[in-house]
Amino acid sequence: MSRGGFRSYGYNSSSGGGYEGGYGGGYGGGYGGYSQKRNYNDCEEDGEQKYAETEQFEHRNPNREPLQKRARPEATEGEKSAIRKRFEQAKLKEWRLIIRNLPFKTKKEDLQNLCSNIGKFVEIVLPPSRKDPKTCAGFGFIQFVEKADAEKGREFFNTNKVLGRSVAADWALDKDTYETNAHEEKQHLKKVVKVEKDEKPEEKSKKFDEEEGEEESEGSEDGSEAFEASEASEDDEDDEEPAKKPKNPKAQLKTDESITEGKVVFLRNLSYDTKEELIKEELSKFGKIDLAIICKYKDSGHSKGTAFVHFSTPIEASNCIEGVEDGVIIDNRLVKANLAIPRKEAADMEKEKLTKVPKDKRNLRLARFGLIRDGTAAAAGMSKDDAAKRERIAEAMRKKLENTNMFISPVRLCIHNLPQKINDVKLKELAQKFTSPGALITECRVWMDKKRLTPDGKPKSSGFGFVAFKEHMHALECLKKLNNNAETFHKDHRPIVEFSVENLLALQARARRNVKNTTEKMSERVVNEKIRQQVKQSIGEVHTAGMKFLPKFTGKKIRHRNLSGRAKKNVDRVKAAKNSKQPEMPTSVGKKKKAMKKNVSKYLSLST
Repeated sequence: MSRGGFRSYGYNSSSGGGYEGGYGGGYGGGYGGYSQKRNYNDCEEDGEQKYAETEQFEHRNPNREPLQKRARPEATEGEKSAIRKRFEQAKLKEWRLIIRNLPFKTKKEDLQNLCSNIGKFVEIVLPPSRKDPKTCAGFGFIQFVEKADAEKGREFFNTNKVLGRSVAADWALDKDTYETNAHEEKQHLKKVVKVEKDEKPEEKSKKFDEEEGEEESEGSEDGSEAFEASEASEDDEDDEEPAKKPKNPKAQLKTDESITEGKVVFLRNLSYDTKEELIKEELSKFGKIDLAIICKYKDSGHSKGTAFVHFSTPIEASNCIEGVEDGVIIDNRLVKANLAIPRKEAADMEKEKLTKVPKDKRNLRLARFGLIRDGTAAAAGMSKDDAAKRERIAEAMRKKLENTNMFISPVRLCIHNLPQKINDVKLKELAQKFTSPGALITECRVWMDKKRLTPDGKPKSSGFGFVAFKEHMHALECLKKLNNNAETFHKDHRPIVEFSVENLLALQARARRNVKNTTEKMSERVVNEKIRQQVKQSIGEVHTAGMKFLPKFTGKKIRHRNLSGRAKKNVDRVKAAKNSKQPEMPTSVGKKKKAMKKNVSKYLSLST
C-alpha cells in the first residue's frame, strides 16, 4: 500500500500492462498505466488541494493522446469519516489551554510541577516579555493530550494560585481563527462607525447612551485573549471602542437608576486578587446581591482594588455600609464602603479637589503677599540696602515659623523702614491713607527701643511698627498699596510691609489675664467667621498661583532662561556643589585639562 504523495510506477509485460506507467497511491496501491493524475485524497501537504497534469509532463509528451480515466472505487463510510477527522485536526492543537495573569518570575519548571499532578501533557510554552526577555510575559500555553486532563487543568488553574497569584485559564485559539475573528470585528466596527456618521444627532445621542450602559456592565469582565504569536487580545478592540467620543457634545451618559435609588455600594481597599464571587459570599449576609463588579484598568485588566456591589433594596445597601464600618475583612484586608454616586457628581468632586483650598491652620501662605525678591519685576528701582534688608527679614520669619506655636496673623501688619519722626498717630494716618474709608483700625503703635533714648529721655523708634485691622480684607489692601511704595518715604528707603508673626502661647496668656471669668473656655485664635472666609480666599489666591510657603532661597531671583551658556553652567555648578560633594576628578582627566590649559596659555603668549 502506498500512502498519499508516493509514486508507484507499474510496469507489466502483458498486453494489458502499463506502457507509459501510471501514478499510483490511494486505497491499496497504484493502478499501473490507467491513471495519469496524482492522488489527492490523502496528501500530507494539504489534504484538499487537487493537482492537475503538470506542464513538464505535457512537454515530454506533446503528441500523447488522452487516456480514458478509470473510475475510482467508492470509499466506505468508515474510511470517509477517518479522512474527514484527519482534515479537521490538520495543524490544529486541541486541548490546549492559555493561562493568563502569571507572575513574571514564572518558569517552565513551575508549571511542569503543577501539570504533572493533573494529567499527561506534551508542551508548555512561556512567551518572554518584550521589555525583559529573561522574564515571562504574564501568560503561557499548556498542551494536554486528553480532553479530560485539559478540562481538569482548566478547573485547577481557575481555582488555585500560581506562585501566590490568582490566574485565569481558558481554551486557546489558533492563530488563524484569532486573526479571522479580529479582522471581522474590525470590519464590523468600521461599518458601525460609518452608519453612525449618517445618523441624525438625536438618534446618535440615544444610541450612544444605550451602548454606554451595556459597556459599563461588560467592563468588569477580563476579556483579554492571547495566542502564541502575540500578546494582543481580542477584547483590546472592545476596550478601545468606548474611548471614541461622539461628535455631538450634547450626548450625555446614561445614568444608572440603581445608583440614584441608593442601591449601589462602593467598596475600597480590596485586594488585587479578590474575585466577584468572594465579595458576594462575604456581603450576602446584608441582603440579596444582584451584581458585583470589580473596577479594572482598561489597558492591563488588573484590579484597581475597588468594586461596586448592587443590592436589591436601598435598605440592604445602607445595612452593608453600617456593617462595613463595624469591620468586614475580605481576603485578609479591612474594606471600606460608601454609597455610590453618579459619574457626573464624581467628576465634579474631582474638579473640586483640584481647586480646593488646602488647609493652612497657621496661615503660612499669607507670608507670600509681603515677599518681594531682588531680581523680580516688583523689585524694579529697589535699593541694594532695601533688598538686603528684605532678605534678612524673610529669613528671620522662616526661622520663627519653624516653631509650631508661631502663626501669621491675618489682620495685623508689621511695617519696617519707618523714619524716626513717625509716631503712633502718624502711623495710623499713614495706614488710613492706603485703605478704604470704611476700614477700622484696632491697634497702631511704633515699637520703641528703651535702650536708646532721646535728649528728652524718651526711647527712640526701632524703625518698625504694628497696625491691626478689624477685617482681613482691609489689612490685605493696606499691604498691597503700602508695601514697596517709592512715594511714601524715599525712593531708596521704601516701607517693607508683611503680615505679623504671632506667638500663640503669648496671646493665650494675655487673654487669660484679660478675662475675668477663668472658667470661660478660650479658643486658640479669636477670629470670627467673616475673617476666616477672607483668609481662606487669600490663601486660595496663593494656592491658585501655584505658590506655597516662603521659597527655599530668599536671595536675588535669577532667571536661568535669560542666562548665557557659560553663566548658566556656573550657576548649576554652584548649586550642585551645595547639594552634594563633587566627585574627585580622575588623574588622567586632570592631566588632560592641565595640558590643554598650558597649550592655550602658550598660544595666547605667542599671539601677543
